[in-house]
Amino acid sequence: MDRATICEKLRRFTVTSIYAHGSREWRAGRFNLTTDDGTENTIIDILDTTTHISFSTHYETGAIPRHTHPHFELMYLLRGRITHRLDGGNVTMGEGDLLMIAPGESHSVDACSEDTIAVNIILKPDFLSPALLRSLAPCGSIYEILSGGRGGYLHLSARGSLEAEQAADMLLSEFLNPDVLSAELVKCHFISLMCAFYRAQAGGDGRVYTRKSDGHSNVTFVLSYIEKNYATATLNEAARQFGYDRSYLSKLIRRYTGRTFIELKHSFCVENAKLLLEETKLSVREISERIGFSNVSYFYEVFGSECGMTPSEWRQRHA
Repeated sequence: MDRATICEKLRRFTVTSIYAHGSREWRAGRFNLTTDDGTENTIIDILDTTTHISFSTHYETGAIPRHTHPHFELMYLLRGRITHRLDGGNVTMGEGDLLMIAPGESHSVDACSEDTIAVNIILKPDFLSPALLRSLAPCGSIYEILSGGRGGYLHLSARGSLEAEQAADMLLSEFLNPDVLSAELVKCHFISLMCAFYRAQAGGDGRVYTRKSDGHSNVTFVLSYIEKNYATATLNEAARQFGYDRSYLSKLIRRYTGRTFIELKHSFCVENAKLLLEETKLSVREISERIGFSNVSYFYEVFGSECGMTPSEWRQRHA
């Protein structure tokens, strides 16, 4: 889908409750998409149930009062100009810009012209899985803000970057025309978009913040270790392999990922359990044992915490 078609389709949608300024629905991330004739569109439901990412158009041309979000908010601007007022300063976005706002960051939005076209992308914690974050580890400041290593906001410009524009168009095309493959393709296109923006920044004025010898690269190696050894990985073994004190490594992981070692391990375990539930006929107990849980009740507890449903319910929905 080309940029002109995307812009035309986005003009047809309006959003209810996303800027209801503190409503329960807004805080819970329940964003409904409706067409001009008032009929409800289920695009957000199709994507949100499996990817924990929500898309919506920025339809409000009037000023939006200061507010916060419980999840990551990204705004991508296709046409026009929009000014955000944040605690750290004001950001005026131009066409092709991306603004990433961390949870809890207070901000307001100035009025904009009626021909402005922008998309809000809401990322819930489950979308930012360890595997996805590891893919973004080389992306410096983008990785930092998404992994919880820093708060605030990040303003990125990729004006003139055909790669970034194409990556954005691919992502938005899945939003506007979803099918059974969209859940996985959204993740792939999101990673491509982040990488394209990072590459555009690094190739432009070079003002992209990157880490050198402060532990960031080693955390990436630790994530790789957990992913490969999710069934047997332990904090003690990871500390031994990478030459860290156990307590120091625990703090380092929390600092750069926003999660504990055991939370990361469980996340990888659950991701692999999902695949086994979808692709095999193994019993839940057998799957539990295969991914390293000797106590099937505890596996049910962890799976429910990560996915909001039981393993059997997951299999019924995705098999």
